[in-house]
Amino acid sequence: MSFEWRMGLHYLSIIWGAALICHAPRRIFWLVGIPFFVYMTDKMIEVLLKIRLIESAHFQSLGDTSCIISFENPPGFFKQNSAFAYLMLSWLSKLQFRAFSVFPCTKPNHSSICIHKCDDWTEKLMKQITTSTHKPAFVVSPFLSPFSSPAIDSENLVAALELHPPSR
Repeated sequence: MSFEWRMGLHYLSIIWGAALICHAPRRIFWLVGIPFFVYMTDKMIEVLLKIRLIESAHFQSLGDTSCIISFENPPGFFKQNSAFAYLMLSWLSKLQFRAFSVFPCTKPNHSSICIHKCDDWTEKLMKQITTSTHKPAFVVSPFLSPFSSPAIDSENLVAALELHPPSR
């Protein structure tokens, strides 16, 4: 199933939750209504406060299968080595925010996103980015990755391995 269909079905759950709140017994409102309103409040905060326009993001092609996007960090965009951000390219698709890993760029106060061609959206992107160019992009502020750990940002790491012989 394509990403677009899965995303569309995911958003149908919002309509289902609203219908359930309005047409179900009273106790359903508390079971579904409170999480629904918390989710909607969080989305409104995200839309109103966390989406940032990058007017001149630098797109650089790295061959036919990947590209790198570099941009100056907007205000409130924190530097984190293990974060992801949602990217929306309005000149490519006005409704799709895609999640990508964000990493510090070599320039100070800049971040980068590396994109590899793996579906229709990234294929369209690779066709449009054949040479280095500057284009606008919308970025939803970076979120700490669920796979991150404070150890990733540490400069001194020690790895230990304990081997046990097989028991007979």
